[in-house]
Amino acid sequence: LMTLGLFAFIGNWGSFMWPLLVIDSIEKKTIPIGLAYFQEIYQFAQPNWPLLMAGSVLAMLPIIVLFFMTQRYFLEGIKLGRLKV
Repeated sequence: LMTLGLFAFIGNWGSFMWPLLVIDSIEKKTIPIGLAYFQEIYQFAQPNWPLLMAGSVLAMLPIIVLFFMTQRYFLEGIKLGRLKV
């Protein structure tokens, strides 16, 4: 169940389309939408790649921390799901 919960969290953390359609306030937008808006600001100029990459790292940081906290359950779930021949 921990593996399923981790997969569900990872899948919903990077959601782009559903929050884009549902959330109307700019303050409540998710990190991927914020990065897309930031890139759109520099649409006709050269994008500010260092700031975009820093935002991407900050977006991945909670998932990485959560994975290392639940690594034991994650690997156990993978081992239990494998096929035995």
